[in-house]
Amino acid sequence: MVAHAVMRAGEWFSRVSNTGVATAPSGQARVIQGANHVFLLSALMQTPVAVLIAVAAWPQTLAPAISHVAMVTTWLVAIFVTGRGLHALANTLGVVVPLIQFAYLAILFSSDARFELQMVLVGGLVYIVFLPGRWRWGLLTSGLGVLAASILVMVPATDVPRVDLPGWWIPAVATYNLVLVAAFLFLVGLFNHGYFQHERRRNALLLQEAHSLAVTDMLTGLYNRRGIEPELQSAQVTGDYALAIVDVDRFKVVNDRLGHQAGDEVLGDVARLLRDSLPAHAAIARWGGEEFLVIILAAGLPGALSALERARAAVDHDFTVDGQTEHVTISAGVVRVDRPGSVDAALRLADAQLYEAKREGRNTVRGVALKEPVVAPAPTPGV
Repeated sequence: MVAHAVMRAGEWFSRVSNTGVATAPSGQARVIQGANHVFLLSALMQTPVAVLIAVAAWPQTLAPAISHVAMVTTWLVAIFVTGRGLHALANTLGVVVPLIQFAYLAILFSSDARFELQMVLVGGLVYIVFLPGRWRWGLLTSGLGVLAASILVMVPATDVPRVDLPGWWIPAVATYNLVLVAAFLFLVGLFNHGYFQHERRRNALLLQEAHSLAVTDMLTGLYNRRGIEPELQSAQVTGDYALAIVDVDRFKVVNDRLGHQAGDEVLGDVARLLRDSLPAHAAIARWGGEEFLVIILAAGLPGALSALERARAAVDHDFTVDGQTEHVTISAGVVRVDRPGSVDAALRLADAQLYEAKREGRNTVRGVALKEPVVAPAPTPGV
């Protein structure tokens, strides 16, 4: 039950603190949330002080107790007007009114009660409470608060309370003010830490999403050329891999008969079938147009040919898009590499093997090891 109550209280605090944040410009949302935190924390922490003031010398202290309740109410009103977009009014209410009230209490109860600490604290929150465009006004308010607190401490007139107080009251209130300042600073720091942790996580996710967009082909969901580049670099360092270039046979005909949108769907289906039929550790990219590049590390030529043959068989079927059917096949040129070095030779040889597969009638997988001498014929346009 206690845990549930704490959770509900936390939800309420978060909801109130986010008043006006959703509708604020992105550059102001953090400041508005910070101001709401300050106002709400201040209201919660200063409410018991109103009770302490009221019982200090009843009924003589009823008036300052009422003014203290009015100050607490002012903070809540400041949160309300923030939700209406009246940020300047909220800043003024949330800072100026407390400075006046704490100065009044310092004069009434003497500087020994330490209400000047609250004045310094309120004035020091300028960068949390005020929007960037109003920092000058905030700094002026802060300076006046610190100046007033300093004067109140030095003026002899504030050395003695102006009302008769019980002996316990001044030490108790002074201690409470010290604890409030320490707790307030801790909680504000905690909220800021939580906010910045949230921002770090959000920025990390945004960076991850941006990186994913930069290395992913949007049509197929596979790597694009940039995305597979690290795999190519790793392969040329290890010198133990199989590389294949896969091409959709007669894709121009498919595009002309079914239309470009349907052609895109066919490419997406081919990409999915390649991903599902090739080994899980294989790196696959859309190399350009209807061509795909496959890299399988630590794969021998027989294993690579077998994997590409499974992919060829998986793709070899009728594709139906919007009621129109077209038989789709792929051809592949595979190269087994067993030496470190540039992948350019492997790419050229894979392209030559793809050409041979096309020349043999398409829907075929051809492969060779790089160490074997192969003369790559010039590809014929349109195959």
